[in-house]
Amino acid sequence: MNLVLFAVLSCAIAAVGGMALWHGAASDPVAGADGEVAGEHEGVIQSDFVYREMTYDINPGKDYAVYTNYACPHCAEFYFGAQAEGIEYTSRILLLEDAEGAFSTQKLVSAYMLKLYRDDSAAYAALEAELFGSQAEWTVLDEPDLLAWLNEHAGRRWVSSDLASESEDIVQIERDAPVDLEYVPGVFRDGERCDGLMYDLLGQGAEILASSGEEASNEV
Repeated sequence: MNLVLFAVLSCAIAAVGGMALWHGAASDPVAGADGEVAGEHEGVIQSDFVYREMTYDINPGKDYAVYTNYACPHCAEFYFGAQAEGIEYTSRILLLEDAEGAFSTQKLVSAYMLKLYRDDSAAYAALEAELFGSQAEWTVLDEPDLLAWLNEHAGRRWVSSDLASESEDIVQIERDAPVDLEYVPGVFRDGERCDGLMYDLLGQGAEILASSGEEASNEV
């Protein structure tokens, strides 16, 4: 049986400081301002989760898969941590209950990225890296400006109505999320929730982002 990792990376209002509960959460481990999570840190926890390929999967059939939100700082950490380890995964884009601040345009960017993957997977991969690497730049934009930013970087001329089908698919991802998804990020494989691996990759990604930030500051 293939190992299928679901790293559900989403953040609410307190996301900048640490992890937060997803709106479908059933339990109470959450992070404080220092990013440390209250609750158990077991490496693997039994789960009823079983992976089935869905039409909204990005890069389906990989050993690993990630529920992700492009505005979430921990999604960026996980992305760069997985990149550093050479881990390939299937992505599923998760909408968050909080739709304010950095997450106010999450529906737009989520639908856009799903459509871009279906249209040109190479263009999707390039823009995914840009989104995670420059969150501070695009998360302050309103929807019209963000759509223009996305089109500029992707070489497209899409308008909001072009994203209607993908917007419906994004909502379905929320409905299909694992029932034992408690907090974000959350990592799953068939029969298990793999908290230990999730924390390892978050830590590696955080170091990479901190290092790149220091390099950018030195160049100024």
